[in-house]
Amino acid sequence: MLLISVVLSLLSAIGTVAIALKYILGPAPAGYHREMIAAQGGEISDVVVKITWALNKVFGFSLVGIALAMAGLAIFGVYADIFWAKALLLLVGAAVSVPLAAVTFKMEKATGVKTPWRPAVIMLAISVTAFGFSMV
Repeated sequence: MLLISVVLSLLSAIGTVAIALKYILGPAPAGYHREMIAAQGGEISDVVVKITWALNKVFGFSLVGIALAMAGLAIFGVYADIFWAKALLLLVGAAVSVPLAAVTFKMEKATGVKTPWRPAVIMLAISVTAFGFSMV
């Protein structure tokens, strides 16, 4: 079961990198940000582009760092059946997924613009499932 947990944890890390790449390589502001601003009659000035570009890069590269930590915990901690590594991996996954899902879900409900809360919920489900398999 530990191998299944490691594979699921690595899948979660890969998913985290995929989300990160959307922010690192994607437009600033992101498409859904532009829709929200436009829906409120706002304009996207140069300074808004620069600020969101910077925030997107910091967020994206931070997620890459988190994904590397997740992969390391999975390979060197979970596979070695170390409880603290399993628990920390679950905590890290939840610390990324829960706020990302909650905040973007709230924004979707408030604006009617589709936001990326769904991938965050999937990532959380994978993390919880991986932890479950690691404990069997």
